[in-house]
Amino acid sequence: MKRLQQSFVVLLLLLASCYDATVLAALLTEPIFGSANYTEVMWDYVGEESCLRELITRGDEERVELIFLLSAVHIAQKPLSEFCSTKHLGHPKSLSQIKQMFDQYTHYRQHSFWPSQKSGRLGITITESHGNIVVAGVPRGSSAEQAGIRRYDLIRQLGGVSVHGVDEAVSHARGIPGTKVSVLIERGGVRYQKIVKRSTVIFPEFEFDIVGKRGYLRVTSFDAPNMIYQIEENAMAEFKKHAVVSLLLDLRGNPGGGVITALRFLGMFQGHVLAYLEEEPYLDAHNKIMSDDREPVWIAHLPIVVLIDDLSFSVAEMVAGNFQYRRRGLLVGRRTGGKGVVQTSVILSTLQILDLTTSYWFLPNGASVVGDGLKPDIYLDDSSLEARLSYPEADDYYQNDHDLLMGFAILDSRLESMSNKK
Repeated sequence: MKRLQQSFVVLLLLLASCYDATVLAALLTEPIFGSANYTEVMWDYVGEESCLRELITRGDEERVELIFLLSAVHIAQKPLSEFCSTKHLGHPKSLSQIKQMFDQYTHYRQHSFWPSQKSGRLGITITESHGNIVVAGVPRGSSAEQAGIRRYDLIRQLGGVSVHGVDEAVSHARGIPGTKVSVLIERGGVRYQKIVKRSTVIFPEFEFDIVGKRGYLRVTSFDAPNMIYQIEENAMAEFKKHAVVSLLLDLRGNPGGGVITALRFLGMFQGHVLAYLEEEPYLDAHNKIMSDDREPVWIAHLPIVVLIDDLSFSVAEMVAGNFQYRRRGLLVGRRTGGKGVVQTSVILSTLQILDLTTSYWFLPNGASVVGDGLKPDIYLDDSSLEARLSYPEADDYYQNDHDLLMGFAILDSRLESMSNKK
C-alpha cells in the first residue's frame, strides 16, 4: 500500500508544472502519503491561514490535505484565502464549496478497489443524464444483452434498491461472479424487470461487423492505448478482406478517455495534422496538438458516417469534430455532450480523488464544444432517451436500433451520390 501511495505522489508531482518551492523541497525528502514529514508540512502550510486553523483543531485531515494539494502542489495553486468561506466569515469552505471553486466537470470521488467477492459486473456502460442513470452501451454477447437490456434504457433499481448516481449504481451492480441481480429498467415510459448474471468478462473497447458491403465500427471509449493496434489487426483487416465500400463509425455513448489514444485513432484516418488547439489557463500556455504521425488507412478514403449523440463526450467529441472539420465523415445524430476539457486527478492519501480541469481544447478552426456540443450534419429526431428504440423487444441487434438503421440508410445514400458523380 505504501508503495502504491508513493507512486501516486510521484505521479502528482510530475503532473504539476509549478508549485511552492519550499513545500516541494520539504516533500522530496520523504514524499509518501501519511509519512511524518508529509503530514507535518501539510498541517503547517494550511495553518498559515487563520480561517483554516479550525480544520486542524478538528483533525479534518481530508479537507486539510485537499486544500494543501490544491494550493501548494497542484498546478492550480489556489491561494489559501480562497478556501475561506465568504458566507460564514472566519470559517473554511466545505468540500462541496471547494468543488464549486472549479468548473462543472469537477468530480470528487472515492477510488474503489473491488475485492474478489465483488469482481462480478454487468458489463454495461452507464452514465448520468438529466438526473437519470442511462445505459450508454451494451456489449454484444454480454449477459446484459442476453437479458434484454438495451442502449438508452433508464435504470431505476438494482437488486430492488433505487439508485441515484453512477457511483451508487456501480456499487449495487457489483457482486460475486455468477450471481444474478434484478435490474428494473424504464423504456418508452414502460418498466421492465430484467435478471442479469454477473460476469468477470471484460469486453473490448470496440466492436466491429460487416453488414452487406458496409463496415461497422463502434468505439465505446478511448481509454486503452493498445486498442488502436487491435482495431487495425482485427477490424481493418476484416474490412479489407471483405472489400467493404463504406464505414459507419459509432461514437454514441462514448464518454471519452485518453487523449493519446484518441490522437492515435485520428492518425489512422487523417495522418499527422492539427487535431486540436489547447489552452492551459493555469500556465497561460497555448499549444497545437497533432494527430499521430502515420499514413492513413485505406478505409479513410471511403464514404464515412459518424454516429454521435448527447452521451458522446470529451475526446469522442474531438474525434468526431475532426471528421467533420476535415470532411472525412458526415456527422449524424444529435448534439454531443459538450465537454471540451482535459482533466488530471488530485489524489489524497485516503484515495479520495478530485478530477480537475487543467486545460481546454478547441477544434482546428478554433471552435469550442463546451456547453453546446458538436452540431451534427444531419439531425435525427430529438426524442427522449427512452423513445429511441424502434423495436424495444426485437432480437436482432440492428433492428432494435433506430439510429443505427438511419445511419446505414444515410451511408448508402452518400455512397450512391458519390458513385453518380464519377
